[in-house]
Amino acid sequence: MTIADFQCKLRYGWIGLLGLLAWLDSSQAQDPLDRHTAGNRLTYLDEPCDPYYVGQSFPKLITPQWVGEQGVEAVVTLAIDDMRDPAQYEAYLRPILDRLKKIDGRAAVSIMTNQVDPNDEQVSRWIREGVTIDVHTIDHPCPCLQNSNFEQSRKTYNDCVDLMFEIPDNRPTTFRMPCCDSLNTPSPRFWSEIFNRTTANGQFLHGDSSVFQVFTPDDPELPADSLRNEDGRLRFDKYIPFPSFANTIRNYPYPYVIDGVCWEFPCMVPSDWQAQSLHQPNNPLTVEDMKVALDLTVVKKGMMNLVFHPHGWIRNDQMVELIDYAVEKYGKKVKFLTFAEVTERLNQNLLSGTPLRDEQGRENPNRLLDLNDDGYLDVVQAEPPVTRIWNATDQTWMETPTPFQLGRAMLKTTAMNWEYSSSYVNRVDRFGVVGPDHDVVVSSLSRTDPSVGRQLYRFQDSQWQVDATLQSFPLTKSSTQGDEVLPGPIARGIFRDVDGDGQCEWLQQEKQTVAVYGVREDQWKDLGYVIPDAWRLFPSDWRLTDSGLRFIDLNQDGQEDVVASDGSRFGVWLFDSPETGWARLLRKGQRSDEGAIPPVARGGRNNGAWFQKDTLWVQNEDTARLPDLVDRVTFSDLLVSQDTEIKNQGLPLPRDSEAGLKSIRVAPGFEVELVAAEPLIADPVAFDWGPDGRLWVAEMSDYPLGVDGQGQPGGRVRVLKDTDGDGQYDHSTIFADNLPYPTGVKVWRDRILISTAPDLLVAKDADGDGRADSIEPLFRGFAEGNQQHRVNGLRYGLDHRLYLANGDSGGHVTSTVTGESMGIGGRDLWVNPDTGAMGTTSGQTQFGRNRDDWQHWFGGNNSNPMWHYVIEDHYLARNPHVNYPSLRKHVSIQPGTSPVYPLSQTLARFNDFQMANRFTSACSPNIYRDQKLGDEVYGSAFICEPVHNLVHREVMQVEGASWTSQRVEGELRSEFLASRDSWFRPVMVRTAPDGSLWVADMYRLVIEHPEWIPEEQQARMNLRSGHDRGRIYRIKRTGGEPQKLVQIDGRDINQCLKGLESSNGWVRDMAQQLILWNEHLETRSALRELLRQHKRPTTRLHALATLNGLQAISVDDLLVGLRDSHPGVRRWALRCSESMIDHPEVIEELRRLSQSEEDMQVLLQLACSLGEGSKQELARILSQLLIQHGADPWIRAAGSSSIHQETVGLVLDMILTGAGATVSEDLVQLVFDSAAGWLSNEDFGQLMSSWLPKDLDQLQGDPETTNWWRALVAWRDHDRELPREVKGWLSQQRAWARAQLDTAHGDLAMKVLAISILGSDDERLSEDRERILECLIATAPTVLRDQAFEVIQSLNQVELARGMIRRWPQLSPSTRGQVTEVLLARPLWTQSLVQALENDDIAVRDLGLTATNRLRQVQDADLQKRLSELLGSMTESQRGEVVARYLKEMPDQGDPVQGRVIFQKQCATCHRVANLGEQLGPDLAALTDKTSPSLVTAILDPNRAIEDKYLQYVALTEDGLQIAGVIVEESSASVTLAATDGKRHQIRRANLLELESTQQSLMPEGLERELKPQDLADVLTFLREKVQPAKSFPGNEPKVLQADEMGAVMLPAQHARIYGPSIVFEEKYQNLGWWSNPKDHAIWNFVVEQPGTYRVILDYAKNPGGESGIVELIIGNEKLSAPVKATESWDDYVDLDMGKVTLRAGRWELVARPQGLITTALIDLRTIRLIPVKD
Repeated sequence: MTIADFQCKLRYGWIGLLGLLAWLDSSQAQDPLDRHTAGNRLTYLDEPCDPYYVGQSFPKLITPQWVGEQGVEAVVTLAIDDMRDPAQYEAYLRPILDRLKKIDGRAAVSIMTNQVDPNDEQVSRWIREGVTIDVHTIDHPCPCLQNSNFEQSRKTYNDCVDLMFEIPDNRPTTFRMPCCDSLNTPSPRFWSEIFNRTTANGQFLHGDSSVFQVFTPDDPELPADSLRNEDGRLRFDKYIPFPSFANTIRNYPYPYVIDGVCWEFPCMVPSDWQAQSLHQPNNPLTVEDMKVALDLTVVKKGMMNLVFHPHGWIRNDQMVELIDYAVEKYGKKVKFLTFAEVTERLNQNLLSGTPLRDEQGRENPNRLLDLNDDGYLDVVQAEPPVTRIWNATDQTWMETPTPFQLGRAMLKTTAMNWEYSSSYVNRVDRFGVVGPDHDVVVSSLSRTDPSVGRQLYRFQDSQWQVDATLQSFPLTKSSTQGDEVLPGPIARGIFRDVDGDGQCEWLQQEKQTVAVYGVREDQWKDLGYVIPDAWRLFPSDWRLTDSGLRFIDLNQDGQEDVVASDGSRFGVWLFDSPETGWARLLRKGQRSDEGAIPPVARGGRNNGAWFQKDTLWVQNEDTARLPDLVDRVTFSDLLVSQDTEIKNQGLPLPRDSEAGLKSIRVAPGFEVELVAAEPLIADPVAFDWGPDGRLWVAEMSDYPLGVDGQGQPGGRVRVLKDTDGDGQYDHSTIFADNLPYPTGVKVWRDRILISTAPDLLVAKDADGDGRADSIEPLFRGFAEGNQQHRVNGLRYGLDHRLYLANGDSGGHVTSTVTGESMGIGGRDLWVNPDTGAMGTTSGQTQFGRNRDDWQHWFGGNNSNPMWHYVIEDHYLARNPHVNYPSLRKHVSIQPGTSPVYPLSQTLARFNDFQMANRFTSACSPNIYRDQKLGDEVYGSAFICEPVHNLVHREVMQVEGASWTSQRVEGELRSEFLASRDSWFRPVMVRTAPDGSLWVADMYRLVIEHPEWIPEEQQARMNLRSGHDRGRIYRIKRTGGEPQKLVQIDGRDINQCLKGLESSNGWVRDMAQQLILWNEHLETRSALRELLRQHKRPTTRLHALATLNGLQAISVDDLLVGLRDSHPGVRRWALRCSESMIDHPEVIEELRRLSQSEEDMQVLLQLACSLGEGSKQELARILSQLLIQHGADPWIRAAGSSSIHQETVGLVLDMILTGAGATVSEDLVQLVFDSAAGWLSNEDFGQLMSSWLPKDLDQLQGDPETTNWWRALVAWRDHDRELPREVKGWLSQQRAWARAQLDTAHGDLAMKVLAISILGSDDERLSEDRERILECLIATAPTVLRDQAFEVIQSLNQVELARGMIRRWPQLSPSTRGQVTEVLLARPLWTQSLVQALENDDIAVRDLGLTATNRLRQVQDADLQKRLSELLGSMTESQRGEVVARYLKEMPDQGDPVQGRVIFQKQCATCHRVANLGEQLGPDLAALTDKTSPSLVTAILDPNRAIEDKYLQYVALTEDGLQIAGVIVEESSASVTLAATDGKRHQIRRANLLELESTQQSLMPEGLERELKPQDLADVLTFLREKVQPAKSFPGNEPKVLQADEMGAVMLPAQHARIYGPSIVFEEKYQNLGWWSNPKDHAIWNFVVEQPGTYRVILDYAKNPGGESGIVELIIGNEKLSAPVKATESWDDYVDLDMGKVTLRAGRWELVARPQGLITTALIDLRTIRLIPVKD
């Protein structure tokens, strides 16, 4: 390629460049069309030229079928492009040729050549070495077809072909289209009108290499982890140069035939041009991806055709590295061949010596097709007349005679001139698929006796037989127009399965119409419909080749639609039904009409049309002036006028259930079956099985805004039956309807429970007709609102309770049975439908609270796929005096918004738009509870992610008292189940009674709630699209025997007991329920036998739980359970023991367990259960347990919950004495908190009297670690009145405290103590107020400021507020923020703040946005009026004007590094990108390249749409404090708010007076005051850069670096965090190398001990010969830059003085990056040194 050629690529590339980011960020190309369904798998043989018909589902042509060499499994062709100068190419190729010759003496390279002297000696030497010189056009036009000059295009090809044949001993076989790796240059018109002809000299080629092959995760044969990079992007799709690049096939690395005469040898992505365009020339990542492509080619036993150039895009040593890799890893399994050698081997070993083209360039009749539907291509030949069948097991060919003729007819055009027809139109043979077994048939002439006329042959039992339906087959007649046809009649029709039934119809061209025939009752019959508007299969002039008619399934309903277009007219029709045919007109008209589609044919010949990516593309000599060189029309554009879903323009269309099933890809070893689909069900969101095998389904058919869009309920519960026992439901009855947004369903006795906020309903069918006769509320008061956030779940627990997920909405729930009420804010709940009892439980699950076999409960929400709820909430309620840790633990080692890897195209989102390809809709976390899918699957977690159309899997492992999980090996960058269908919406996954996994697919286009969709977008969409669709799938082991659903007769005791022995969790649960429902007390002895003797632990567990449910459990039963060999049984026995925990034998067994138990989950339960008794002996066991295991936070929390008023003294005494053990400091604090809540004043005073020091000057160490101080702090934190003796002691110490603060120097720890002492007495505070306030000023140490704030905030004295305001000028910016928070915490103090604002003592601009917004929310009417004048206010329209102004003034591009700095300052307290910031708001790690309007609106107008979980709340405490923040945790004991400064405030419910929402976002309005348009552009650019976690390399260990003893800071490469596409850490050289992309950068964190000026020096190397780039360093707000001059070599390191910076003491971050564009590798950077500059 010349520079001009390269510029040509750039010129056209700019057209798609802006769309490239969105394409790459989506990380997912659209699916290739799957046109090779059962009935149409052979239609490619009788279609107009299509270079892109193959794909993953197309039968393979693996290397062993044709290579002819034992042991060779894959072939590599190295084909270098653009050769004009042999000397240049010799210099580049020589190392490559020499390396290849070392393998077997051959230099197997094909050189795609433009022009060369045929007699050049270098060319002759190459040919002698084994090189072939192939064809690349004479003058390299890009595109080849251009300037509306078809003959010029033909000439540049023909001239090059003739020239290559002039080279002595050369064997040119193959062509490559110029620029095919970067532009849409290939065209079907080229193959049909140029390639398949001969040149004027009679020359022709046999093959082409212009189509690019892309590996994708769609292919289950490929290791999914190899198909994605570490950042989650698809490894090979990222190289696609622009979104509308249509020159690709996917997952088909095999030779295939185009138009009957051309072998296509697909090129492998990436080419070196594609690679350098993505991440700069010579990047090591390119070679790594090429190696992976080779690995995958070997897996597929395919052919890897590598495109490269000598233009500096990939070095020759890198090509040698790839060859070395192939040889060293695969040896003789991989063969390097030239195109000529590949062609020869295909001809010899596949085609029995008969090439695709004969000596005159005409077609030799060879047909490649899969005759036995085994996934491999077979061969049908005329000469020799054999049919060759590939035996994939034996890797051999079997042969049988071919009894019929193949080939194209000879047309007599004049009396003396015969013309060979080059079109499929004039073939004698037509292939199709008919019959229930989908047999291959062919309509042709008998080979031995043509006079018998056209015959119909069927391939059965590995041979051809005359078909029994021959007599009724419509006979074809000779051609019209008087043309004479030899040797027999042309097949004037084609086979095509138009109605999608798996069998072909016969479409026959009559004079005026195309009639359709089909097999009915074993006879061919006219079906009564025709192709509309007299469109023809073939042109009326048989010398022409294309009528412009195409068949394609536009609406993905499995039926073939008609698209027809030529130079004069066009039309598009959908197939309506087998009775009416193509009766649904989409559009038609004349060429000049509006809405005309591109012409498919011109003048009776191919116009360059093909279908791909749900689009009709056209490329020819007239399209070069169009964007991306193509004309096009999308299927969605064609369908919009008949869109049954209304208005969903440009969005994917629904697929029928069969097509939807085919769109699903599941992990190897599993298969997916359809259990039920529309019309039996629609909108399934939950389901449950009855003991009789019936399936109950909750359908949210009224989602999202009611069936009328105005809230009208329309939800249903259906009951499904499998009447024939085939495992698929076939009968459906609506049990209940007109329900408001049902979310859950559960069979309970003879009733059905339905969760449908605001109620939990109980429904009953009294007369057995399948319809509910009564529906009554059982519990009421669940909050309504967003339908995705409503109460749901109804999961059965071992304790015979039903557990429900809160739904994130809460509510105040009342039992209609008992009248009891309770609030459920922040917690899930349990209910007993029989008694009406209810209670809260740990967790706030959004959708789908589930458990494992042992009743560990799990839940999650949108962006948190799975939590484990470690401790039950009711335990914590026993001790309200302790601040407990969060009761939920992220299970996955990659928690939160971790990456997901969809197969579908990620559709645009309006809420959490930044979460593309991240968990954003996680729901229904389910633990698999059976062994039928394999022991390795048992206990695994499966999580639905409907937005990304997938089900995620993780392997669970015990981690102490909780769990951890991680992706399965082999699914590190793929998913367990994913669909290519964007409508696939898995919302629930469950372990079914048959041992499989069942998945509910709501099947909707729009899953997002309208609350987050702009009104203008809603107007263009049908939000209810799919309301009449829905599916339920079954996932089972591949080839596994179908399992019938278990049916249990609850009246049969033996069946129930047998059910407890099942490996299946649902079966055991149902058996337990049936025993308890029917009160089978007679099962007690059998249950005790199961408990003691059964080998299955889960059976012993259920026996124990069932005995407990029957209230028949004895102490002996408990002791057996407590001594069980399985920890899960022991753990549940502890739960059951709580009702008898004071029994002496139970106590003794608990003591034994506390001393001998090693399982942390059992110990955790023991710590919880010990608090259920009142015996002091239990407290001793608890204390000893805490001493031994109190370092574990969960056991520490559980044990603290077991402390109560009667036992606190004993526990405190034992913990503090410690029995000689080291006791956790956190444990001691929890015990002190318990004591502060439970002890009387008198007891506390006596305790403190023995601890209080007599002389504080004699204190050693930090007073905060002493018992007396911790006890004092705990007592004060609980707002307890201090005992008289403690008050007296504190009063005595005031003089000491004043002396400490008045001393300029001194121990900071003592000063902190002094502040606390002075602030301990409200009545005497006035004496020392100024001393405390003086600790706030900027010169005071941070620890003193923090302690002063703590004291000030605890005291309700307005003079403190005024004192802080007086010191405002002396406060640092951070302290001013703290002061503002404190002033806003009490109403009277807020009044002082407002007065200060009015008096200009404090400027409004100094407050910050958060404080300003808090002030706007005050409730006092007088203050509101005064603040309105001070602060002003903006209406919604005015805020919209701010957004509009910023969009207008903001530059298109910002500085991402500066954006990072601004983000860290302004945003990081609430938002998180990668590892930067706090996650109060959404995790922005996966921000995609969305439009500026969306992002700017979200930033500058945050209250336009707020999700509930980000609403700000204000808590009012008993001591008058107001604390604002978002709720991040709730339990029975406390509420935790996170404020905008990142601080978390845990407020005990006993101290909480009010908790109300402000109905405002935590994110403040008014950021335009802080961010200029350029600043906002910088932040957006930073976010759009999609900052990922740092790259990881061997030897690279990022850490915070400290100054040495001289104050210097060394920043070596090994300790940097590394980002960017190209930069790497080279362990061998200990440097950062391959800086070749402007996005490459490295970051160091370091601490400066001494403030001052530092000189910055780089230790670097740079190779001579390249241009000098500029390196830039950013440290805080300072920037240094300098040109990087060449050193003697990459190994010659020198110092570069960058200049000076001034740094304060503290932690810093240094960023090193290129400045501007990079033309060559910038630098090898080894170290950065910061040297103090002496005064």
